Amino acid sequence: TGRFKMDINSSGNTVADIKKALGGTLSFRFEDGSVKGVNISKILRETKAKFEGKTLPATNEPEQTDFSELSGSAKITRGVLNNQDLSAKSPFLRVRGAGTVNLVKEILNYTVQATVVSSSKGQGGESIKELEGLNIPVKLTGPYTAPSYSVDWGKVLLSSQKAKVDEKVDEKKQELKQKLQDKLGDKLKGFF
Repeated sequence: TGRFKMDINSSGNTVADIKKALGGTLSFRFEDGSVKGVNISKILRETKAKFEGKTLPATNEPEQTDFSELSGSAKITRGVLNNQDLSAKSPFLRVRGAGTVNLVKEILNYTVQATVVSSSKGQGGESIKELEGLNIPVKLTGPYTAPSYSVDWGKVLLSSQKAKVDEKVDEKKQELKQKLQDKLGDKLKGFF
């Protein structure tokens, strides 16, 4: 199910000329579908395996990412689509993205931020439970019929360490709060 709105214009004598002159805007919102060509949950499992020094066995899993909701908008200028607000949701994953798709050369240059929000059966399952809350930047480049991807390991590590530091800070806050409450309680006992 979905909604797709376009306001585009172009002119030319050949398909290539029409693509080069293409301009306008579009917006979309789809529910319960999949994006073919890239499997983000597989990328996340591979990321987890690399952190653990393991390799995953080959699978015949389709190169697609299932979603419960996908939305965004774009501006097209001289055949290049520019999107800055891609949003995708699934039961276990949130994805934000921004980048360009060159419709003339049929090449994409896109970065998505994938965040595991919970784990469920289906795409991902228990195998990525440990990645919950971690932001994983994935760069998608190349022909949009067969894109390649790379994970920004520095940002993954930074995100992982930040989450651990935040957790420790929260623990210390709770400890200090408890100590203050205990001391305050002791002082108040002296008055009564």
